[in-house]
Amino acid sequence: MLVACAEAPRYGYEIAAWLTSEGLVSAPVSPGRLYETLGGLARTGALVAVAEKSDRGPARRRYHLTATGRERLAAWTTSLERTSATLARLLSRMAAFNGTVPDHSNHDHTEGGETMPCQCHCGGPETRSTESATTATEPANTAQPAPARSVEERLDHVEALLERLVAR
Repeated sequence: MLVACAEAPRYGYEIAAWLTSEGLVSAPVSPGRLYETLGGLARTGALVAVAEKSDRGPARRRYHLTATGRERLAAWTTSLERTSATLARLLSRMAAFNGTVPDHSNHDHTEGGETMPCQCHCGGPETRSTESATTATEPANTAQPAPARSVEERLDHVEALLERLVAR
């Protein structure tokens, strides 16, 4: 909503249409929820509602971004840029698996005295080759990675990784 109003002052209906056109909502915006959120942004000083007369009924409120709103938007932009960089790194690591994400759920690592599920993409025992057990005549373990996960499963995996990063 702050981005919509940063582009141009807008009426509530225009903001709802903008959210939909930008693909930021998956269902029609509830007018009650929309105006509740706009009211909250106005109460915190991020937006100001300016009443304008209407030829077709009661006055309408056009929402303008304030200096406080611009500051909030700048802080949010910085946060999104950091998140974007983190996601880019994770997506790059995922691309290294040729479109598949290996399943590391069957082994653990010890970190700081605490056993934690594997998040290191080390290949796990199912794909890790043990060089000490391999000789020049013996081929390395070439187990295939786990089958590709659905997009939803990949996003859940990325979200879980981000939550762990935030917790640290």
